[in-house]
Amino acid sequence: MAIENNMNQNKETEKTFFPSMECTFEEIIDIPEEYDKFTLADLGDDVKYSGNPRLSEVQVFTIDEDGEEVQKQRCKLYLIDEEAEEYLEVNLNLKHEGDIQKNVRKGSVLFDFLASIKDLEVPGYMQNYNKISKVNLKEYREFVNGLDVMTIKVFEKNLGSFDFFSFSVIDTYVNMK
Repeated sequence: MAIENNMNQNKETEKTFFPSMECTFEEIIDIPEEYDKFTLADLGDDVKYSGNPRLSEVQVFTIDEDGEEVQKQRCKLYLIDEEAEEYLEVNLNLKHEGDIQKNVRKGSVLFDFLASIKDLEVPGYMQNYNKISKVNLKEYREFVNGLDVMTIKVFEKNLGSFDFFSFSVIDTYVNMK
């Protein structure tokens, strides 16, 4: 009874025994293990792919660069095709930890993703820009994760002697049931 009274008193005065605790909600993207996984390279140049999109929270991971462990950041974009029981996984490499990204340069997969969504909103908007000075990925995550279907088109890119695949978002759909 004494504990209950103390807890009720705490709710009324908004005091806590643990004032340093901070809580957030992180969306966990659950993809069935039995689904087939594809990457942009698996699809190849000029291929379109549609699925239910999910953009992950920013992830920090460690890689080995010439014998030295280096921490990097990324988000993952998933396009899940429930009917085909498959999904596309795209790594979006980031420059900074957290949702606020600065100086995202044209030529990166992240720039192509962000710019193509902006161009869907306002056609031709990004044609005069080669750098996104600042963007909050939380806004993109909320938008993307609210969609029912996203269609992308894969294309091959070349940066000097480095070939890789990127993509543009070419269509989105929300079921307004």
